[in-house]
Amino acid sequence: MSILNYFEIAGMSRFEAGFTANEIIHLLSLLNDTIIDCLQKFEELKAFDKEIYDWISMPIEFGKDEVEQQYDSFLQGIGDRVRREKPVASEATRSTREQLEETIWSCLKHRR
Repeated sequence: MSILNYFEIAGMSRFEAGFTANEIIHLLSLLNDTIIDCLQKFEELKAFDKEIYDWISMPIEFGKDEVEQQYDSFLQGIGDRVRREKPVASEATRSTREQLEETIWSCLKHRR
């Protein structure tokens, strides 16, 4: 699943759980920095800076943009409409497996 698909599906529930766009964007930045730092330790990968940027950093940047758009929509009340359309069980009441299954099912339903 791409990072954009993930945030299209799970973004609102993260905001409903109390996370802000800045917190999620900070997490994505840390993720990007950690991945790049790990990959740069391998001499044989130093020639692939452009590919690493294209395949890792750029999708994460797109993910950050998606988070900002989703958060703006959430703040404008679209999140309330989504909740009315489909009641979401509390994260605490669902097992990890149930959450994973729901995410995968949602991804399959919303594929473009």
